[in-house]
This record gives sequence, C-alpha cells and structure tokens, in this order.
Amino acid sequence: MAFQRTLDQAFIDALNLLHEQPASWWRKLVDSTDVFLAIRKNCINAYSCGMSIGKIVRENRTIRLLVHEEYLTLTSRDPYVDLLASIPGRTRPIVSDEKGYLTHLSRIKKRAGRFAGDERKGTNKVACRVLTVLDMEAAFEDRLDQEPDPENETEVLADRGRMDLIVLTSDLRLVVVEAKLYANGELRAKGTPKVCGQLEDYHRFLTAQRRPLEAAYRNVVSIFGKLRGGFFEKRAGHPNWLKGMNTPASIAIDPVPRLLIFGFDELQKRGVQENAAQIQSHVNIPGFVPDCVIPVGGTTSIKEAHFG
Repeated sequence: MAFQRTLDQAFIDALNLLHEQPASWWRKLVDSTDVFLAIRKNCINAYSCGMSIGKIVRENRTIRLLVHEEYLTLTSRDPYVDLLASIPGRTRPIVSDEKGYLTHLSRIKKRAGRFAGDERKGTNKVACRVLTVLDMEAAFEDRLDQEPDPENETEVLADRGRMDLIVLTSDLRLVVVEAKLYANGELRAKGTPKVCGQLEDYHRFLTAQRRPLEAAYRNVVSIFGKLRGGFFEKRAGHPNWLKGMNTPASIAIDPVPRLLIFGFDELQKRGVQENAAQIQSHVNIPGFVPDCVIPVGGTTSIKEAHFG
C-alpha cells in the first residue's frame, strides 16, 4: 500500500470547529507542549512518551477519539487491596468519556509512559522540542501503521519498519532520523553493529519510495498550515515550514538517513565517538559521512541545526 499522509477538508474543518470550543479535548491536546500530533492516512495520532494516547478519526461525519484501554485504567486513591477483607466487586476507575479524558489527561499520559522505554520517550521529547520535525514513528507502509500493544514488550521495543523522526531542513530536504539511546546494544558489536542494517533498510526504502514520500510530506506541510491550535501554528510559522508551503515542489527526500545517539554523559563521550566511527565505517550507503551520525548527550540539547 502506498505511503500516504492525508486529511480531507471536511475533517480539517471539523477539527478547527472543535478547537474553537475552549473546553474541548482536541484543544487540550493541540495546546499540550508534550504531545506530538502526527498526520496519518485520514487520521491523526497523538503521541505522549512515544505512545499513542489518542487516534483521531472521522467516520460518518463524526469525529472519534480512540484510546487504548490500558491507558484509561487509573489507579485508585488507595492502590493496595486487602485480599483477606470481604470487599466484593472492587474495580479500578476507568476513563470512559470525553469529560474523564479531559480531567485525567495528565494521568493518561503518565500511564502511557509506563509502557514506553526511554528511547521512545526521548524521541517524543525531540519531536516536541524541534519545530522542524514533521512526523514520528512513521511506518514504511500504511498496513504497518498499527500502534504497538502496550502489554507486548516486543512490539513496543521493536522499531523495524518505522522511521523515528522526519525533519524538514532549511533547504527543504526531508531527512529521516533513526534515534537510539547510547545504552542500546544495536549500536555496538565486534563486527557490524545491527543499526547499520537498519540504516541501510531506510536508504533502500527512501530511494524506492521517493515520490510517494515527497507527496505525503508536502501534504503534511499544507495540512499544518490549515489546522488551528498551538501545536500547528508554532510549526506553520517556522521559516522552514513557510518556505515549504510557498514552494512545495522543492520539498525533496534526502536518501541518506541520519543516526541520532542520545542519553550519555561526559564520561561516556569517548565511547560514543568510538561507536560512531565504527558505525560510519560499516554502513554501506553512498554519502553516509561521519556527520550523518549525530551524538548529543541529552534531549534538551538537541536542536534543529543538528539535522542539517
């Protein structure tokens, strides 16, 4: 199935009307600084801590907010249960409506974070901080765009077939970034580190799917310019986005992926440099130069300039 990023005009109009309501759940999401809103094929995923805390769809002219039940199950005031006491029918409180979602959004985010690893959390932070990020957790194919089951650790930790970050540079290149924690064992090996194969997979995909990817992200740039709310307006006002909206045909894929390594301290810098050199020497991608490996200690230090 072709790679697509779309929202029809009726969907956009409905979301903008919803944003006009001061107490709406959509306005709360759009104005949350720790939530990244990713356009999909006629739907939007709202990411917090790297997990989708809301899939927004429009069906039969109605907006729907779909949330995994695991994130809606909240702890009680007293989380301990006395198994020897006769207290029948005790259940945990569950968010079951829009009002509950609004009231408990911070708790929903926190619960989603319990199912995410530090790598997903860090990637989400970068996506929210760097205004030139267009997308995160982007599956190679629409059929793979299903979010992982929070209870399945293998699914949560797996990232094959997904692009962590897609960035729009000042010269309107679309740069794909693979983000790895320094602690991730895929960064090091006696021979070829596992991440090298992942980067080569990205390169093959970017080369083969250049046209649909460019069309998809030209749509994303256009859509962001039409949606209201803090998240979209901050990005649509950025010079890179403005340039992309004015000359969409200039937006083009850079087939050389980047590797972002984060989550290390000063004492680990030498080891990071050694890993970066090993990875660069083993990646079989034309144009994959040393600068394509980007080591930055903490997520708060990562800026748009790191991605070109």
